[in-house]
Amino acid sequence: MVTGAPRLQTAIRQVVRRTLTAKRDPAKLIADVADMRERLAAHHRAQSGWDVKHRRGGLVDVEFITQYLQLRWAHDHPEILRTNLGQALEQAGALGLLTLADADTLHRAWQLWSSVQQTLRLTFEGDFREKALTDRVRQLLAEAAQCGDFSDLKTIMTIRADEVSALYRDLIDGPARTLRHAQQAAEEQKNES
Repeated sequence: MVTGAPRLQTAIRQVVRRTLTAKRDPAKLIADVADMRERLAAHHRAQSGWDVKHRRGGLVDVEFITQYLQLRWAHDHPEILRTNLGQALEQAGALGLLTLADADTLHRAWQLWSSVQQTLRLTFEGDFREKALTDRVRQLLAEAAQCGDFSDLKTIMTIRADEVSALYRDLIDGPARTLRHAQQAAEEQKNES
């Protein structure tokens, strides 16, 4: 909230908290999250690996994983509800909802994507083309991402995207696909009866 009477702010915060900590059907939640991510991917296709928001393994996937964990576990662990994505990931690791290594992987990817995205927004205008980057912008990107040079940055970006993609498949896409197959098999069996 930006502004409002203190009592109104308190009332709104309580409604939001009740909504976020409501008990959810885990199967429905995972199916809904996977479906929403696929719909988003269909409408926002990354044009290159530099579209760090929409590329597979990019910022959106980190956000979907984090928000899924918050919605899935907030009923039992309301302390996972953090508006800062990095803090939410740290909390998920501390609570054992992710391994500490996976939480760290997602946190590092989030930091990388955020740094690259912010630097590009500040230094590049118009349609992005890697060939149009000046040496100074390449240097700034590498520095913002705490990489040795531009080539190292590109390598790290590929590694982070692959790591996040694997975690997304393990935590959301794989379980959702398994659930869909089980539902289809049950429906086919019902229709055969």
